[in-house]
Amino acid sequence: NNKYFKKKKKNKLYSIDGKLLYKLFDTGNVTIKDGVEGIVRGALTNSGAIKGITLPESFTGYSTNTWGIFPTLDYLYLPKNVKHFTAASYFRVKKIEVSNENPNFKSVDEYILSKDGSALYWVAKEKTEIEVPSTVKEIKDWAFYYSKAQKLTLPKNIEKIGAYILNSSSVKELEIQSKIKTINSHAFSSARSLTKITIDKNENEVTGSPWGNPYGDRAVFWKDSE
Repeated sequence: NNKYFKKKKKNKLYSIDGKLLYKLFDTGNVTIKDGVEGIVRGALTNSGAIKGITLPESFTGYSTNTWGIFPTLDYLYLPKNVKHFTAASYFRVKKIEVSNENPNFKSVDEYILSKDGSALYWVAKEKTEIEVPSTVKEIKDWAFYYSKAQKLTLPKNIEKIGAYILNSSSVKELEIQSKIKTINSHAFSSARSLTKITIDKNENEVTGSPWGNPYGDRAVFWKDSE
């Protein structure tokens, strides 16, 4: 008779209205029931017993903008109504497929992009060679979180770089081309492997160096200092 939670069978706990999933004890490949709009952090923690998740069409991405909300998964399906996506929520997932009907995002190979292809949200961490699509103009927060690639060249159309894009990644060298306009002040925070940042612009054209990089200005090589 609890007023706030309800249980389905023995392995799922929901909010009383069924819109939030609080705990899931299923294993293997899991399909979450329709009506769920969001998932509470910790709801899916079960020591790797879940292999894949298919989310219902009702899922919007609400409450998933929290670090590591999804466990290590071989596969995750995002439905057409997902409106929110932060890579830090999905960094343990090996493969993400987005519904073709989703108006906000699309999955292309091992990347998650905005529907128009102008923003990069996520790259599969197991990918050791990354070729960011040439349509991308913005790198969103956490995009390469835990990436195993060691060298990364951003395409020439990149104008904006978000926060923590290389957090805990293996990237040692980063090349940024000449159209860059904005780099978040925490863009390279916790990028402990990153020892060389080459920027094809003069030093006075982009402010804020070294954008949180642990090696500071020692790691930054400008066009006019070559």
